[in-house]
Amino acid sequence: MKHKLILVYIFFFAISVNIFAKEEKISLQLQWLDQFQFAGYYMAKEKGFYKNVNLDVTLKKFKKNINIVDEVISNTVQYGIGRSSLIMNKSNGKDIIALAAIFQSSPLVFLTLESSNIQNISDFRNKRIMITDDAMGTTSLKAMLISKGLSFEDTIIQKHSFDINDLINHKTDIMASYISNQPFILEQKNIKYKIFAPKDYGFNFYNDYLFTSNNELQYHPKRLQNFLDASLKGWQYAFNNIEESVDIILEKYNSQGKSKEALIFEAQTLKKLAFHNTDKLGSISKKKLNRIYDIHSLMGLTKNNIDMNEFLYSYSKSSLNKKEKLFIKNLKKIKVHNEKNWPPYNFNEHGIPKGFSIDYMDLLAKKIGLSIEYVSDNSWEQYLEMIKNKDIDIMLNIVNMPIRRDYINFTSSYSKLLPSIFTRKDNKKIKGINDLDGKVVAVPKGFYTHTLLEKYYPKVKVKQTEDILQALQAVAFKKADAAISDFAVANFLLEKNGITNLKAVINIIDKNFQKTLTLGSRKDLPMLRDVLQKGINSINDEELLNLRRKWFGHKLEVLNKEVFFTKNEKEFIQKTKIIKMCVDPLWAPLESIENGQYKGMIADYMSYFSKLMDIPFHLVQTSSWQQSLEFIKDKKCDILPAAAFTFERLKYVNFTKPYLLSPFVIATTNDKGFIENFEQISAKPIGMVRGYSSIDIFTNKYPNIKIIEFNSVTQALEAVRRNEIFGVIDTAATIGYSINKNKLHDLKIAGKLNETWEMGIGVRNDYTILLSILQKTINTLTSKERDEIYNNWISVKFDRGINYNSFLRIGIPIISILIIIIFYLWNIKLKKEIKNKRHLEKKLKASINDFKMLVNSTLEAIFIFDKNGYCIEANNEAIKLFSFDSPSEILGEHVLRLIDENSRADTIINLRGRKGEPYEANLIKKDKTVFPGLIKSIHSTRGHKYIKIISIIDLSDLKEKESLLFQQSKMALMGEMMSAIAHQWRQPLNAIAALNLKVETLLEFNETINAEQYSTVGKEVGTQLNYMSKTIDDFRDFFVPNKRKVNFSISKAIKDVYDMLSPQFKTYDIIVTMDTQSITVCGYPNEFKQVLINIINNSKDAILSKKRKNKYIHIKVEKDIEKKALISISDNGGGIEEDIISKIYDPYFTTKFKSQGTGIGLYMSKMIIEKSMSGKLSVSNSKDGVIFEILI
Repeated sequence: MKHKLILVYIFFFAISVNIFAKEEKISLQLQWLDQFQFAGYYMAKEKGFYKNVNLDVTLKKFKKNINIVDEVISNTVQYGIGRSSLIMNKSNGKDIIALAAIFQSSPLVFLTLESSNIQNISDFRNKRIMITDDAMGTTSLKAMLISKGLSFEDTIIQKHSFDINDLINHKTDIMASYISNQPFILEQKNIKYKIFAPKDYGFNFYNDYLFTSNNELQYHPKRLQNFLDASLKGWQYAFNNIEESVDIILEKYNSQGKSKEALIFEAQTLKKLAFHNTDKLGSISKKKLNRIYDIHSLMGLTKNNIDMNEFLYSYSKSSLNKKEKLFIKNLKKIKVHNEKNWPPYNFNEHGIPKGFSIDYMDLLAKKIGLSIEYVSDNSWEQYLEMIKNKDIDIMLNIVNMPIRRDYINFTSSYSKLLPSIFTRKDNKKIKGINDLDGKVVAVPKGFYTHTLLEKYYPKVKVKQTEDILQALQAVAFKKADAAISDFAVANFLLEKNGITNLKAVINIIDKNFQKTLTLGSRKDLPMLRDVLQKGINSINDEELLNLRRKWFGHKLEVLNKEVFFTKNEKEFIQKTKIIKMCVDPLWAPLESIENGQYKGMIADYMSYFSKLMDIPFHLVQTSSWQQSLEFIKDKKCDILPAAAFTFERLKYVNFTKPYLLSPFVIATTNDKGFIENFEQISAKPIGMVRGYSSIDIFTNKYPNIKIIEFNSVTQALEAVRRNEIFGVIDTAATIGYSINKNKLHDLKIAGKLNETWEMGIGVRNDYTILLSILQKTINTLTSKERDEIYNNWISVKFDRGINYNSFLRIGIPIISILIIIIFYLWNIKLKKEIKNKRHLEKKLKASINDFKMLVNSTLEAIFIFDKNGYCIEANNEAIKLFSFDSPSEILGEHVLRLIDENSRADTIINLRGRKGEPYEANLIKKDKTVFPGLIKSIHSTRGHKYIKIISIIDLSDLKEKESLLFQQSKMALMGEMMSAIAHQWRQPLNAIAALNLKVETLLEFNETINAEQYSTVGKEVGTQLNYMSKTIDDFRDFFVPNKRKVNFSISKAIKDVYDMLSPQFKTYDIIVTMDTQSITVCGYPNEFKQVLINIINNSKDAILSKKRKNKYIHIKVEKDIEKKALISISDNGGGIEEDIISKIYDPYFTTKFKSQGTGIGLYMSKMIIEKSMSGKLSVSNSKDGVIFEILI
């Protein structure tokens, strides 16, 4: 009875501890008045989600003029809700962390009445805007105004009354509003309105960020995580139960007195914004956030760069609390076990610890700040004793077993083992673990396999060894029948130690043997286990995959068919119910639709991939391949199971690497000869299926090819029979199948072509995560599996009617003798060829090494891409230029990953060309930095495979200097223009001065000035002032930069320049003659005028320096032979000395005194004409002077 009472007491004590656990008091500052905008937080409070994690949350109501960021930083409140300007606060030094973005697109808009006649943003000028200080700081609203040349200073700002009637009663013109609120009221009143939303102007920002301070993160990480989880749970509940949530708001949180209908309208609107382009509530994309930051930066709203990893919250940031940090600080070096021989996980080579587990531990230690020391040269059994005796602190790769828990604390697993049975190759009896009964099985002492064999397979005779290598050697030398080891470990050791007589029989599928590796720490240091676990949590999927690739490659993935998907990929697989595929319904035996069923070789591949991914593939039926292409464009299906890369398709699909290769063949009538290469028939009409990539492949390689398109291979073959076309190009399988099925016996396959059809899976371009999943699945395919699928569908049967019995009886003795002779002669020839081949291989290897050394010694970034545009090699400079950490980050990626979106269209055109001319494009580094580059590409072949070699030079410095020179040129020209203005104004100012003197004289002699005289003087002064005003307008227009090319008249541009400079010509008695035609060109008119001014001013200075009596400049405009505009400017200034005429375009070269010239005018003129306007500027001497010619 006493024992029962004690148990009851303990039970109630445990309950009371849980019930009366102290709730932590925290507060959340709302950023607006009560409404559905904050329903998630209301529900988290009302439904007990906060209370369930011991949080007592106060929801603080909105107050006017409150600065929520400062409230959070000062810890007046612990959490806040912020607008898109939060990123600006971070850049300006506020130590805040973004936890979630509830709305993926901002609901904050400008609202006007239709009756106000405000049609666009430009109409906002001098209008009244009712807005809060907080909303004024919202970048999306600011950016929308700035994009149309306005700011809030161009409007009349009014304090927000929060009363929509002020807009209705015209007390304001524009109101900052939530799209989910005020529009509903206006609709109820049948008042027409207009919305100006930032997203409609390209500013699609997040809104209603849930955020906190870095202080909260550091000192209360668990509380933070609990608050975030409970809040998001509240939001999920609110959106799933809108009516119930609205009823609760009406009862407890309706300070605005909104109706139920208004709240439901708000809820439905906000739900769309919360799940806009995502299915994950609160998600924040780093890519989108960087784009938002760039807009803030362009607007000059940021002071410092932001590391988005520091701004965005992730669970790993909360790894260590104060106690754990202090624990690590007080620790000396942690001793970690390092085995002699357990590769590729944990081994020691020449005194250096190596392996997957070693690298994993190093990465973990770096993340959490542990100092470690590896302890080597002991057996597994000795290490177990050492951790028991506290001589080491951590076991790196240990299986969590009940018998070990008395002296070891275990973390979660970080790698899965693949236990396998190894026997001698001549052993045919052992096929599975049940065949080991009565057999001698070698395993290392203390290994988990020893314990499991004793427990579950007691009839097995266990032979204990020091390590795995000894166990494998025992089998090799017949001291044991089998060994059990992890597959990767055994394979590594067999290969390294030259043991060739063993084989892996099977992977052990007994669940008792399916174990994982964990980290084990000393039992007396529980905090060490916690620290290690948080370190494991901080290692992301990408880091883990990189370690796996380094030590295992794809071997394990292929062997056990377990694809290593990332966390995001696993989530996608779990959420995705089906993958919709559109196929070619008429491409048997590769793929076809028969009676509604998907069949063919490719169908078998899809079935294989579907099983590995554990997602069913659903067929979307189409009538043709062309329709399938249209369907995937319209997102009616997700994948094309077999599609070849083309640049055109890249607009709407991405491609996996090819998994199916099929050579092209040509089918003709039987009377045609054998076709050795396509050049023989390139001018003849050839049939291909409409929409097939084969059309692009052959038209790119043979531009003059004449292709006739058909709906199917069979339709094309029928056209060959009717002699409408010469032949049909497709795969051997499809053509052969169609000939046999349709009994087209008058046709044949007349030749195999050099081109190959490389087919991967086409994935709609908004499903990048599916592309990654499919690529990993394709990587698991083995040659054996490919062969099995191939042989199931492609088989050839011959029936030639030969009497084989007679043939065998007579022919075999003769053929046997011939075979012996041929074999002898062939053997001699083969030996010579092998010798020559080895010599050539050595030379080739040396040549390749020399080539690689040469490539890596260049200053250019060099990439090599395959025919589909995927990178297969990159030199050191390329890795450095694009800020990659290693070549593996770019290998296998498509060339367009390096190209900025705005340059892709031009780049695709240039990549298709074969001229090899260099061209400029904007490129993207790993960190998304865009920079200008000069690209040159050449086509080549390597090992009979087509490749494209691309070299890239960074133009950043050159462009910066070019911009500086342009500005210097503009400033120099501005100085000359000021001089021109002085000349322009001299005459009107003299005229005004004369009129003024006339009036003063009349007044001095007391003469009366009548109305008519006043009018005459006034008109004359007005005329002169208008002339001066026009002069200023002309010069102002000249200095407005042209941001885009426009069509302009050359003769008008010349006249504008002449009008500006004519006073100088009159002053210096220079005669300017013009012979112009009316020609329009596309370019930058102001920059073109700058070129004219530079050249004409140089002519003027040269003429004046010679002090000629007759001074002239002649300008002529005509069309050349190619119908281009040719502008020639000639003078009689004496010309340019022959030894310097080639230098006049060099920057800073001048023949004038430094006070008179900068030496950059002609340099910039050449840049403008030849680079900006794709023309040509040339110079030559004439009899009396110089002639400049501009061709555009």
